[in-house]
Order: sequence, then structure tokens, then C-alpha cells
Amino acid sequence: MSDFFLWGQVGEEPRPPSEAGAALLALIDRDLYEGFWLDGPWFADLMDGGADVAPPARLCLAAEDAVLLAPTRPDADHWAGFLIACASASGQVREFGSEDGEVVVTLRVPSDVASDFGGCRAGAVLAIEGRENSG
Repeated sequence: MSDFFLWGQVGEEPRPPSEAGAALLALIDRDLYEGFWLDGPWFADLMDGGADVAPPARLCLAAEDAVLLAPTRPDADHWAGFLIACASASGQVREFGSEDGEVVVTLRVPSDVASDFGGCRAGAVLAIEGRENSG
């Protein structure tokens, strides 16, 4: 879980991935989002980065207090993407579901993910237990 960095607007830090911005734009267009996803210093960069990019096939995996935008599965034990999480999710195990209900996976949110404004990290998230639903 050390593959994460706290997203901030300081200096020349990396921008969020354009796929995450495209995914968030598609979710907003479909009215499938929670308010905290839009409430942080990453929002403008996500919108700018995703403006002219086609959204990924899988837009998100969402829990009650966290969302993984543009999730990918680099191997059987890990998920990667752009994570936005509330302080309540920090260090907790949450069930995340895809926007279409086809994928449900249990993930542990990194313990240092949240800050005063909610928190945002980009990188791999360890899948503790995962199961795929057929619909």
C-alpha cells in the first residue's frame, strides 16, 4: 500500500490520470455520483484532464464513503485507479460496486488516505477479497 501519494495542489506534482477525469465526467453526465467526489482540490484537474478523453469501459467502483475512478485490475490481488475517500473510510474495509452492478469487490482503504478535506490518493488498492456478480 506504499504506492500511494496524497493528491494536492502544491508545486509541480503529477496531475490525476485523464482516464479518471473522463470517468468522473461520464458519471456526472449520468447523475451517478456522490457530492464528496467533487469536493476537493483534485476536482478541477480531473475535469480538465478528462475533457477530451473517452471514458474507460469501467467508470468506477464505489463504496458509501470512497470511490475508485477508472479502476483496473493489474493482477488477481490488486485494483488500481484514482481513489477519493472520506475520513471515515481511512483504514477500513469497504464493499465497492461498479456503476453497472456487475463487479463487487471488498477493498481495504489505506489508513492514511483521508485528510481534512476528505482525501484523495492515486495508485494501487489491495483487493482483500473479490467476487464478480453475473448481474
